[in-house]
This record gives sequence, C-alpha cells and structure tokens, in this order.
Amino acid sequence: MRSSFRLALAAATLVLSACGGGPAPSEDAAPSDDPTTSTAGPVAPSTSTASTTTAGATSSTVGPAEPAEPASGLVLTPTGLGPLELGMTEAAASATGAIGPLGPGCEPSESRSAPLAGSAATGSADFVDGVLGSIFVTGGAPTEEGVAVGDSLAALEAAYAGRAQVLVDRSVERIFGVWTVTVSRNDGGSYGMLVDPATQTVTRLAIPLTSLCD
Repeated sequence: MRSSFRLALAAATLVLSACGGGPAPSEDAAPSDDPTTSTAGPVAPSTSTASTTTAGATSSTVGPAEPAEPASGLVLTPTGLGPLELGMTEAAASATGAIGPLGPGCEPSESRSAPLAGSAATGSADFVDGVLGSIFVTGGAPTEEGVAVGDSLAALEAAYAGRAQVLVDRSVERIFGVWTVTVSRNDGGSYGMLVDPATQTVTRLAIPLTSLCD
C-alpha cells in the first residue's frame, strides 16, 4: 500500500513539473548576446563630424560676390545707355521713350538737355545742335565694368586696373567742390566721373566725358 502511495506521489510530481514549465530565470542572469534579441537602434553619426563636413562644404562655395543686377537693367557703355546712342538725333532719342521733355542745357548755350526716363536710371541726356553728345548717370546704371554711383574711388581704380588709365583731377575742388575722373580704356572709349572729396565716392558717371556748370 505504501509502495502504491509513493508511486502515485512521484507521478503527480512529474505531472506538475511538466505543466509549470522550467525554473524561473535568475534575476542575476547576464543579458543575451544574441543580436536578434537586441533592442538597441543604429548608432547615430557623430555630430561633430557632420558639422565639420557641412562647414567644409559651405566654405568651398564661397567666392567673390557677383555684381548686383542694375536696378534699371541698363549698363552705361562708352557709346550709350540702353536704347540711347551717342550721335542720335533729338527726335530719334525721344522716340525711344528713354528721355523726358527737352529743356535748356548747360554749355554751350545752344545745347538742350532731357532727363532720363522709362527706367530706374537717373540722370540726363545732353544734345548739341540736335545731336546726342553726352549722357550723365546719377544712379541706377553702372558701367560695363560694374562701377556705379556710390562706389569708392579705391573700388573704381581697382575695377580699371590693367584695363584703363585713370586720371583723378583735384584742381577743380576749390571751385566746384568735386574731383573729376577720366577713365580712358585700353580698348578704346572713355568715361568721365565725379567724386565727392569728403567721402571719396562716385557721385556721377558720364560718357564720353563729364562737364561742370557754374
């Protein structure tokens, strides 16, 4: 009888072991090395390396600044400004819409002058004996080399270095309060400019030369 009880007890123990699964894992067990069970994400790239790369890319694209687009879209050349060309008649110049009404000019006494019109360029066109002889620009249109009203005398001289002879005449400052600049290009053509002695900046561009009225 006792032998039967022991056998029954052993059988019951085996059944309970099968139903309850294996022993509970120890709390001190080491983490699994199996890569399929790892929850860690990909390692983020180094922030310092990305910053260095970005900075290098930025610095490699830095270069000389491009000349600003003229406000008027016009450029003063040794022969004209937009549709205005030296040597054209008053009627032809007026027909372009690039000048306003004609009025008395400076010198000689028979000259006539008209303000620039039809664009953001400011200044005037002067006619002698009915023919366009000079164009003056006080803003809105640079020369072909990018010199514009407001630029420094140093920038002007740098723009024409090796391209033209630049002559600065300070002798008229006592009378007119300005310096005159004559730019004679090596490939032909010339510009006249006025410079403010106080700021040494360009205040007027002209073709073929500048003139002063007292």
